[in-house]
Amino acid sequence: MVSFNVTEEPRVPNPALLLHPPIPIALGGVNPRTIKGQEWWDVVRREAYAKYDYHCWACDVHRLDTDNQKLDAHECYNYNYIRKRAYFVGVVALCRDCHMFIHWRRIRYRKEMQRVLTRGLRVLYEAGIGLPYAQTRRVRYYSFGPSGLEFLDTGGIDPSLPLGAISGDWKLVFEGKLYQKGVKYEGKI
Repeated sequence: MVSFNVTEEPRVPNPALLLHPPIPIALGGVNPRTIKGQEWWDVVRREAYAKYDYHCWACDVHRLDTDNQKLDAHECYNYNYIRKRAYFVGVVALCRDCHMFIHWRRIRYRKEMQRVLTRGLRVLYEAGIGLPYAQTRRVRYYSFGPSGLEFLDTGGIDPSLPLGAISGDWKLVFEGKLYQKGVKYEGKI
């Protein structure tokens, strides 16, 4: 089971949040904000922003020091790849670059991918955390050039996060209940 602690106090940046794996494809669209609704989501995400004084939980940048002067809310899960369960553990506030680093496959423009991946890999490297295989491979594939990427030559790639087991009969565990894609829950999913 991969585990992410989102309850640390006091505010301490946690670059390991950048290693959060993507939600399994089989759970696409099944999440607490869909189950509980927009009103619930607005309260929870605002609490996450305020909890660390409007700083990114991964890199510690303040929201006013970002290009768009806002933070994104990211749902964190612990995954059991054998039982195919995603356990909701909380919501964290991330700057746009850190959030996009986690969801890097959604980036459509090469220049944005270069900026986001380079920055995220640097945050991990400077924290002494092994670099994720998929993002490091993408940077090398695109050959973004040597400027700012010298640290990739250290070989600190960490392939330990599961890349498979993301399809099949996955279920979300939220508030003690099981949810899965394709099933109606109180008309919200």
